[in-house]
Amino acid sequence: MNKLRFLYEVRYKMKRGTAVSTNGQRNRVSLILHMIMDIYVLLILVGQFLVYRNYYFDLLDVKYHYFCICTLGMLALVLLCGIVNLEPLKIFQWHKIWPARIKAWLKGKRICDIISSTDVMVLLYTVTVTVSSVKSPFFYESFWGNQGRYTGAFFLLQCSVVYFCVTRFYRVKGWHIQMFLLSGMAMCLFGISDYFGLDLLHFKVNIDPNQYDSFTSFVGNINTYTACVALVAAMAGVLFASSSHAFELVWYGICVMISYAALITGRSDNAFVSLIAFFGLLPLYLFRNWRGVRRYFLLLAMFGTAMQWVAWTQVHCPDVMRMGGMYNTLIGYHVLPALPLCLWALVAVLYIAKYLVGKAKKDDQGGVETRNTGRGKFSFARIWWLVIIAVCIAVGYMVYDATVLGNGARYGGLEQYVHFRDSWGTGRGIAWRFAVENYMEFPPLQKLIGYGPETYGLLTWMNNLEEMMSIAHLRFDTVHNEFLQMLVTIGLLGLLTYLGILVTAAWRAVRRHIDNPFIMGALFAWTCYSFQTLVNINQVIATPVMWLLLCISAAEPAEPCKWLPWKKTEGNRKR
Repeated sequence: MNKLRFLYEVRYKMKRGTAVSTNGQRNRVSLILHMIMDIYVLLILVGQFLVYRNYYFDLLDVKYHYFCICTLGMLALVLLCGIVNLEPLKIFQWHKIWPARIKAWLKGKRICDIISSTDVMVLLYTVTVTVSSVKSPFFYESFWGNQGRYTGAFFLLQCSVVYFCVTRFYRVKGWHIQMFLLSGMAMCLFGISDYFGLDLLHFKVNIDPNQYDSFTSFVGNINTYTACVALVAAMAGVLFASSSHAFELVWYGICVMISYAALITGRSDNAFVSLIAFFGLLPLYLFRNWRGVRRYFLLLAMFGTAMQWVAWTQVHCPDVMRMGGMYNTLIGYHVLPALPLCLWALVAVLYIAKYLVGKAKKDDQGGVETRNTGRGKFSFARIWWLVIIAVCIAVGYMVYDATVLGNGARYGGLEQYVHFRDSWGTGRGIAWRFAVENYMEFPPLQKLIGYGPETYGLLTWMNNLEEMMSIAHLRFDTVHNEFLQMLVTIGLLGLLTYLGILVTAAWRAVRRHIDNPFIMGALFAWTCYSFQTLVNINQVIATPVMWLLLCISAAEPAEPCKWLPWKKTEGNRKR
């Protein structure tokens, strides 16, 4: 009836020569904006991991240009739609038209409906990055980031633009997340094939033999690869733990097992940082009911199984790449091989208990089985906070005892991880020391706004070149700690505003969308990535996907938020 009434008004007003209502035009513009954002989100979620041109030789340039072309193209289309929606012929009549329109738009709105706390943090972050680049002694290099990994002001400002466009014009759709998982599975399977020495797409034909084991899949360095896989693994894990349909459980379970295997065979210790963050924080989301407890231990058992599979391949497959680092440290504990069996036994006990309790309830109610909605009163989430605090205190004491008191030998194989020195983390210790020493010599203004985005390499080249060459025999162009690098490059204000973005976005997602598994999956994905950046770098391969997932966690879900575009939901059936 609304369509018929609109068509009648159009026809009637056209006959009388009167102006047609612009509501239809505005609705069409809004629809076009949503379509533009849908295409952009798919291009980044699917293409950012998989796009390449000349294998590993120009991978960083290709992915950086891909992100820039997609983002700038999206921004141009959004601005064009905005100009059309503002009626170009009336733009210059602002003193007659726009005050009334702004007043009508603001009527009945609260300030929190217009701008959120995350919006404020992103705006402050954008201003800080801009001022830091303008005031930098190397404005050109800090703006383009061409002396580092291209994460200069130009890239960071694009991330801010993406945030405001996605949170305003995008609605989260389940099938977009499925496409993200599909592209992630392609990346993981290619990485696993590299672990077996297959090189299916001939990426390593002309690579330096000394770097053969340092690059894998479509994303290059193994540290970058594990950062990308961590995004996929966290998303798949949350969706697996939240799903209640058999087909979804099978699909998400396959994704979880493949991503776990890819994380381990990536042979980077950074992967274990993401896994610790994932399994350490997931109970805060799952331990609200008994189903969440069962799924949590099921995920742990699946990870233990993946570890045992890798251990089996190390013994029975002579052509696979040799593992090292944290993996060998864990395998050194004799109880570890039996741990997966214990976890599977615990999972079996939990599911048998569920069956017996459900059968007892069915018998008590005369054969009528009640459906478990998963919203019981049982909750260990608050208790888990105490566990997290206790673990943090224990780790802090171990670091203090090994580093300050010199008692690292008592921790055995863990000494290399709790004893901080210049050689810690394959040279990360000296890079961190350079960052702190250079920052302490900054004048007060530079301590607030930093030396300029992506200028750490220039800073160490001027101040620490001799020591770099004599001790490490290489040049450091990044701190290998994203937060410490932000402190040096964009200052204390930049670091605080970035942390504010992460905290407020997480708080908003938990408060508003804790029952939406897609948004919670995005939240856990970028959270695990953020923890991994404590020992990793900020680069243009994984960071665009991480930032987009952060925007998705702050966006609104589609109503209803369907798993597949053709899947019927309760809301559709009612209508």
